[in-house]
Amino acid sequence: MEPVFERQRATLLMEQQGMDLLLGIGSHNVGYLSGYWGRSQYAEFLVDGEPNFVLAALPKDPDQASLFIAHVAAKVANWMEEQRYYGRSPHLDSLAPGIYHFLSDLEKDTTLAECLATALAELGLPAATIGLDLDHTPVNLFQELRDALPQATFVDASSLFWRLRMVKSEEEIKRIRKAARVGELAMQAAFDVAQEGVRWGALWDAIEQTYEQEGAEHAFIHLGFGPKARQDGAEWEYEYVQSGCYLPKETGIARDKPLWRGDVGRIDLGCFVEKPYHCDLARVAVVGEATDEMKRVYGAMVESYRRIAAAIKPGVEAAQLFHIGYRPLADAGLQPTVVLLGHGLGVDTHEPPWFVPTDHTPLEAGMVLTIEVVVYTDQLWSMNLEDMVLVTEEGCEFLTTWGHIDGLPQMVVMS
Repeated sequence: MEPVFERQRATLLMEQQGMDLLLGIGSHNVGYLSGYWGRSQYAEFLVDGEPNFVLAALPKDPDQASLFIAHVAAKVANWMEEQRYYGRSPHLDSLAPGIYHFLSDLEKDTTLAECLATALAELGLPAATIGLDLDHTPVNLFQELRDALPQATFVDASSLFWRLRMVKSEEEIKRIRKAARVGELAMQAAFDVAQEGVRWGALWDAIEQTYEQEGAEHAFIHLGFGPKARQDGAEWEYEYVQSGCYLPKETGIARDKPLWRGDVGRIDLGCFVEKPYHCDLARVAVVGEATDEMKRVYGAMVESYRRIAAAIKPGVEAAQLFHIGYRPLADAGLQPTVVLLGHGLGVDTHEPPWFVPTDHTPLEAGMVLTIEVVVYTDQLWSMNLEDMVLVTEEGCEFLTTWGHIDGLPQMVVMS
């Protein structure tokens, strides 16, 4: 296993902010630094019902070893150079006396904080300035770290983690490209089966089967069509079925509902190939012929999308992209459903920079972004258009182009 991030960039950012050590606690930051991806908000294991956290520490000095700390019962694969363990094995008391005493001698540090303090003392960093992701640090753990390292200075590194993660390494870009390819295959598979009368579950199953065939993992699927559907003389409004990383495989009640002529909606999907780097793309589709109003709304969305794509290049602020994309929507009397017209993509599905009026982050080459235009109207409900792009020195490269004609995504027409 090799790190996915660029160590030189991490060192530079730590130097700029006066940090000696970067400490990851939240599962995504632990995974980013170490290659171990936790299954919850925190990188933790339950031992005898109690949470035991995992930490990843990266010294500013590249000649000093990176450090992975976990409970002794939770040894997992990672790429960090130094491995430390704390606590007692939950099965220690049942071992033969000789083995018990041997393992007891190895388990000198009973808490994570003590283990980190011991390791930093050996590295000559007991009084280090430590940057940690306070956004994901439980209060009790933070206090334990301060008590165990009274000479150390703790500072918030949440923004540094974001700055580091926003610009992708070649390895990260390679992993995202793999996911994008599978995502496009899954989108094609869904529309291969989509037609009037077909139930939503058939589209869902086609997407899932593609993931499985391509060795990918389900990240999320959002299906939504409306404005009205009819069955046995009854009508219901726009319905939605979805899944996600923190949701059951399916939520919603619409799986068995058929596509009806006149329905318009969206398929928004994502998958992992090399977890957690995944794709995020969405397309608008109509059953039968689109009405003039559908075409008008979609045309405004495509124009918003086109202007944003044309403006993407290093140095442009994320807020500028929002204002550029908002104008054609406003001119058409529309509002984006979410006040956001794009976002970063990487370890998280949604991460900075955000295409919102208040995010003045300048774009850099190596960022992976999505252009995402979402509009709900009283007549049409959900229309969602989304593609992934890589920021280059000259502008941007599209990572997803399914359904494009002349460089722009087309509304999918289902028979």
